[in-house]
Amino acid sequence: MVDGSSVRDAAVRLGLVIAGLVAGLVLLECGLRLAALAAPVLFDRAAEGRGGQLRVACVGDSHVYGAFLPRTAAFPEQLDRILRRRGIPVEASNYGIPGQNSIQVRERLPRILDRVRPHVVIVLVGHNNYWNLSEREVHAPEARARWTWRDLRLGRLLHVLRVGLRDGAAAARRPDLRLVEQSERGERLLLDLGDGMERVDMWRGDHELTPPEIERVTHDDLRAIVDVVRDAGAIPVLLGYPVVLGPEREAVHRALARVAAEADVPCFHTEPLTTQLLARRLDDLFFPDLHPTGRYYRPMAWKLARELVRRDVTPRQGVPHPTPGARACEPLVR
Repeated sequence: MVDGSSVRDAAVRLGLVIAGLVAGLVLLECGLRLAALAAPVLFDRAAEGRGGQLRVACVGDSHVYGAFLPRTAAFPEQLDRILRRRGIPVEASNYGIPGQNSIQVRERLPRILDRVRPHVVIVLVGHNNYWNLSEREVHAPEARARWTWRDLRLGRLLHVLRVGLRDGAAAARRPDLRLVEQSERGERLLLDLGDGMERVDMWRGDHELTPPEIERVTHDDLRAIVDVVRDAGAIPVLLGYPVVLGPEREAVHRALARVAAEADVPCFHTEPLTTQLLARRLDDLFFPDLHPTGRYYRPMAWKLARELVRRDVTPRQGVPHPTPGARACEPLVR
C-alpha cells in the first residue's frame, strides 16, 4: 500500500521536472529571439566569405515558387543543380511567392538584395497584376490571423528543421510562407524573408485592370526593379511566361519587351520553348491550370543556365563579368 508521503514526493518530483522543462523552453525561446536580432549581422559576415560563389536570386510569383511541386523541382532549384554540374559554384535562392504582383516584388526586393547580395537576379512576375491590386490601390480587409505554434521562435526552428530534413539544401534558400486566411477576395500570408514575419495580402480589387493598365503598371514596376538590381551591383534577367493565356499575359510580355529595349537588359521568352516541347509530343508539361511541372522546368532551367554561361555570368574574385544586355526579349530555344 502506498502511503501519502510517497505520493506527495512523487508529485513534487513530477512538478519539478515539468517546471524545469517549461523553464528550459522559455530560456530557449528567449535565446532564439536574441539570436534572431543578431542573425542579420551574422549573415552579412557569412556573405562576405562567399566571394567565389555565384549567387542567384529568383523573384516573382508561383511560376518561380513552383506551384504544386516539391521544392527540388522548381526552376530555381533545378538551375542551381545544372550550374553545379557545369562546375560553377552557385547558390540559387527561390523568392517566388504565389499570387504576388509586381509592385510587391518591387517593394520587398531591397531586403532580398541586402540578405542575398546576389550577382544575378532573375525576375518572372506580372500575370497577377490584373487581379491582385494589394499594395497598389486596395487595402486588405481587417482580419485576425490565427495563432499557431509556429509563431514561437522554437516552433519556427522545428518547422525549418523538419522541412530541411525533408527537402535538403533547397529549403534553406526559400522564404518561410504560411497561409493564414483564404476567401473569395484572395489570400493572406505570413512571410518571413529572413528578417522577421510580416503579413502579405493577395486581395482582388473592386475591378480588374485592363490590358493597357496591366502593361503600364508592369512596365513601371519592372523598370524600377531593374534599376534597384543594378544599383545593388547585380545583373537583372527578365523572363516571360511559358503560356500566353490571353490579353493579360500579352500585356505583360509587351511590358517585358519595352523594358528590355529601354534598359538594355537580358530578357528571354519561354513561350517558344513551350512550342518546341509540345512539337516533340512531350506530355505532363503542365498542370490543369497551366502551371509548369518539373518536366517543363528541367529544359527551361537547362537553357537558362546555358545562356548565363554563354554570357559569361560567372564569378571572378567575387564579381561577375559584365554581360551584354538584350535589345529585345529573345526566345529561350537556341
